[in-house]
Amino acid sequence: TPLLCVPYDGRWLVAGSYFGGPDMPVWVHNLRAAGEATVRVGRTSYDVSAREVTGDERADLWQVMLRTWPNFATYEKRTDRVIPVFELAPRT
Repeated sequence: TPLLCVPYDGRWLVAGSYFGGPDMPVWVHNLRAAGEATVRVGRTSYDVSAREVTGDERADLWQVMLRTWPNFATYEKRTDRVIPVFELAPRT
């Protein structure tokens, strides 16, 4: 699934925004269940571990995401659900 990712401190942040739709993107359920994935950034693939961030950490990282893509604020207004944020870290 092509996603906007935000590079952050050697990792990537992704959000299950679904453009503010009412349903959770299917990939969110898969990532929660697996806890890992393979992502492609440009022409390079990386095996990553995935961690859903919550609470104050999510609030802080959400601000990082908003600085990269301000439309996330619009998506947040369109939905009653909390948009999940994941940190993807390369596995070694």
